[in-house]
Amino acid sequence: MSVLILAVSDDAHAHAVSKHLESMGADFHTLSLEDIGKNVYLDIRFDQDGDRAVVGASEQKLLDLSKVESIWFRRPGTLRYSGLPEQWMNKLVESELQMGLVGLFRSRDCLFVNHPAKDTECSFKLVQLDRARKVGLKIPKTLVTSKPDMVREFYSECNGQVVYKLISEVSNLRLPKFEPSPGIPTLPMTDEDLPHLDQVAGAPHLFQERINKQYDIRVTAVGKKLFPVKIDSQSGRGDLDWRIDYSVDMEMVELPAQIHQACLDLLKNFGLNYGAIDLCVDENGDYVFFEVNCAGQYLWMELRIPELDISLELARLLVGESEPMLPA
Repeated sequence: MSVLILAVSDDAHAHAVSKHLESMGADFHTLSLEDIGKNVYLDIRFDQDGDRAVVGASEQKLLDLSKVESIWFRRPGTLRYSGLPEQWMNKLVESELQMGLVGLFRSRDCLFVNHPAKDTECSFKLVQLDRARKVGLKIPKTLVTSKPDMVREFYSECNGQVVYKLISEVSNLRLPKFEPSPGIPTLPMTDEDLPHLDQVAGAPHLFQERINKQYDIRVTAVGKKLFPVKIDSQSGRGDLDWRIDYSVDMEMVELPAQIHQACLDLLKNFGLNYGAIDLCVDENGDYVFFEVNCAGQYLWMELRIPELDISLELARLLVGESEPMLPA
């Protein structure tokens, strides 16, 4: 069988999994969307009897997609084209490349980690919260509004214990990139913000009750296997958002059976073969769900806790040695 990894050339996670695939003797190929339209071409044929699709470099055939039995949509990069004199022409080429390529990969009858349609469905935080509570996970009180008065009321209801978040992490990815990157973490709301709430009126904003945490938990799911890691977030600078401080202690833990099953049910509900679920344990010992990231990073944990073996499990999933949540 052949494995196709869609990732940019310098993606460390793709390299880590590739090393395991190589040691297994697997036939695998890595492709970045950034190469399409430059030094990589597509050759696709559909008719009544079937289809033929080849991805090639120059005149040398690179990959016959009919032989591909699993595709890992890691982080494939962005299609960019600049070979034509007018911007609208280049945008048209980018659009055609995007539709042709994504349409091609979506048409494959194989194992996806994850299928791009499933990733898109899971990218909406409000959908995540709704489905999380339906599978039995506790969620924070949440308000999404563009009405300043509703924010004031919510702030009072939560006794001033409120945080602000982006409605979707995709919004962070769409911000123009500077040095340093201007990504927006979870931010606390204070009394000083109340006089400025008229700024909320421009667009919907997401506010949540602030959870008094004991610690955070990142649950990385590969197929039907979960890798829960306890993050001692309250001992560092990232008490609200542990992504601010990766230096804190972390260790593998076991989830209570009910929480373990609820995480599996959530992933199954979204049709995901990979996901990174963010939970915390609050001051009462309850597990609280925040979000699930369809392409969440994990190497920062695996480098600290080598026995995690998430990269190995991903390789096993791609070659059919591990049970998927959503089979081909």
